[in-house]
Amino acid sequence: LYFKTKDKGLCFLTCAVCLEDFRTEDELGVLQCRHAFHERCLVKWLEVRCSCPMCNNPISAALGLTDSQGHLLDELL
Repeated sequence: LYFKTKDKGLCFLTCAVCLEDFRTEDELGVLQCRHAFHERCLVKWLEVRCSCPMCNNPISAALGLTDSQGHLLDELL
């Protein structure tokens, strides 16, 4: 998970969480699967689910966590 700002090479035009278009000045969160979202939307999403909002890829896999650690992370959030 990393954050980008003002990326003119962005492939995605709309945040899949809030369905609003990205603007040049938006801060974005980008997951290992390369899907991008508004930073604020991604943070709220990850408070509830530990998976990509687009492809449902588990975030624990991207962070190198085991399945049991991922489930624990789900329970903590």
